[in-house]
Amino acid sequence: MESGQDNPSRLWFVDNVRVFLTVLVIAHHAGQPYGPTGGTWLVFNPERADILGAFFATNAAFFMGLFFLISGYFMPGAYARKGTKIFLQERFLRLGIPILFLPC
Repeated sequence: MESGQDNPSRLWFVDNVRVFLTVLVIAHHAGQPYGPTGGTWLVFNPERADILGAFFATNAAFFMGLFFLISGYFMPGAYARKGTKIFLQERFLRLGIPILFLPC
């Protein structure tokens, strides 16, 4: 297997976008108790940072969709490289098994 540094076809900017989106997801979730998101929190502070509302609305508009777009962009290459059986087995292990543990 090639290391990441030796692979000239790797799209490094996509890794940077994924890191940036991950930081946005963490900031989004960390800020929810302090912004106008509603919901129930264990510790409730009536003072809210209203500026976070715009941050949440902007994030919610694109970050998860962009993760799905990136995933969909690379899926045909992974399918062609691995073949149907291995591709589906790996997808089931990665996605199917965790779904079994979701509460109904």
